[in-house]
Amino acid sequence: MASGEATPLVSVVVPVYNTAPYLAECLQSILAQTWTHWECIVVDNCSTDGGLAIARQFGAADSRFRIIAADKFRGQAANFNFALSHLDPASRYTKMVLSDDWIFPDCLRQMVAVAGEHPSVGLVSGYMVAGPRVICQGMTYPLTMAAGRDVVRQHFLSGSQVFGSQTSVMYRSDLVRNLTPFFNEQSLVNDREVCLRILREADFGFVHQVVSFSRTDNQSITSGILSFNPYALHTLILLHQYGREVLSPAEFEEVWDRIATGYFHYLGEQVIRRREPAFWAYHARGLEQIGRPLTSMSRMKLALGVIPELVGNPRSTWRRLTGR
Repeated sequence: MASGEATPLVSVVVPVYNTAPYLAECLQSILAQTWTHWECIVVDNCSTDGGLAIARQFGAADSRFRIIAADKFRGQAANFNFALSHLDPASRYTKMVLSDDWIFPDCLRQMVAVAGEHPSVGLVSGYMVAGPRVICQGMTYPLTMAAGRDVVRQHFLSGSQVFGSQTSVMYRSDLVRNLTPFFNEQSLVNDREVCLRILREADFGFVHQVVSFSRTDNQSITSGILSFNPYALHTLILLHQYGREVLSPAEFEEVWDRIATGYFHYLGEQVIRRREPAFWAYHARGLEQIGRPLTSMSRMKLALGVIPELVGNPRSTWRRLTGR
């Protein structure tokens, strides 16, 4: 780490909206950090469950907590951007922690150590416990740094997922300030997208320890769309935006065909299942981003495309369409 940066300031940013049952545990995990040179910016997005009062108790007990009550309600990505606009000018690193998650005591210290050892690193991740699973796998031990574009390339080629959620990553603060807006407020997949944007120019760092926890047993925006099976759609959107930058033409076509074939087959089955309007609105919005309008006619064609397989495999079809 460069001279004068032995204890760089870490800005921990906690956007809050109606997560009062979990907020104290989240903020207590920040208080418990072995790395003590941090500020914690808690931005309450007009919660109605008493979360702001909980945050203010922490602010009254420790001046490193800055509690901000939003002037109006904002969507999730817009609220994230609003929270990030309050970084201290001296901030070296930015660590978001979603308010229903928490971080392990050595999280900040280990992430700062990796970033400090490799000044070209703009994004640091580490293993995360998500419910009963450990995620963010794909970085070979004992390597702690990789070229950003190589990480993006492997993300598309092999499906390696080293990013996790906002709680599992840390950013260099100068990148947060320079990417405006930091989160694309129109994107369906702004959390992964911002990682790929950073890794266009910066390198990737990884901590080979479990450093964060993501709650999976609560209602959230992410859990609300899981029944829409969004991941193939999200990958196609990001592949459309960034894939040609890191893949050869042949590689791009192979990956695109593989993912698109499975995805559109799935949509064809959902036509037959008569999925609800919200499902189709979600997928139509995503497909617009890759120039594939989802019309009534295209939905009919998708359904016709899967009928031969469905008729030929009735038992398998029944299980898939009914979930039994």
